[in-house]
Amino acid sequence: MTTRFYPALIHKESKSDYGISFIDVPASSVGKTLDECLARAQEALNLVLEALFEDSAPIPAPTPLEKARAKLSVREKKNLVSVQLVPGTIPGKAVKVTISMDEELIKRVDAASGRYGRSRFLANAAKMKLAAGG
Repeated sequence: MTTRFYPALIHKESKSDYGISFIDVPASSVGKTLDECLARAQEALNLVLEALFEDSAPIPAPTPLEKARAKLSVREKKNLVSVQLVPGTIPGKAVKVTISMDEELIKRVDAASGRYGRSRFLANAAKMKLAAGG
């Protein structure tokens, strides 16, 4: 996995939630608080990057922050709160591994994984565990 930092435009109109949109990828998010909006934006960014990777589509390079600020239109600047870098994780090449697990646990994993399959299910479970601190 590789991490890239993508510039995000944070905007807010009076009596509205915060909104975030990205310059380089088709991802956006909203939230009642700035923290909530940023967390949702990172999740949306990662979903888009993962989908691009899985579709073998080109993953755009992030625009440098200074260029991102310079490219803003008058309309975009109107309700702009900030331009921030949001980390996005680009998946790496899958590598086949062999593991041993309890037979009943494998049956439960297979039942829970559905159409996504065992490997993806276990990879997502590992990511969630690591994100939670181990």
